[in-house]
Amino acid sequence: MMREQKKRSWLKAISYRCLATVATFGITYGFTHNLELATSIGLLDTGVKLMLYYINERLWLRTRWGYAVSLSYATVANAQAYEKEAK
Repeated sequence: MMREQKKRSWLKAISYRCLATVATFGITYGFTHNLELATSIGLLDTGVKLMLYYINERLWLRTRWGYAVSLSYATVANAQAYEKEAK
């Protein structure tokens, strides 16, 4: 089973926040036409939400809910062979 490393979670959080920061900045600037305010809100929003996203991501990785068990072909073939031997 593969496990997601913390570095991957951080990179996902940062890349998502870059996109979201541009959106927050654009919306704020669009409403206020104030570059300084839009920049301040964009940066504050980025810091807070980056941490929240990372925490949320790591908490979700601790739960098994929503995962499906996947059987490989070899596992199925072995189970079928075992069933034939048992008969």
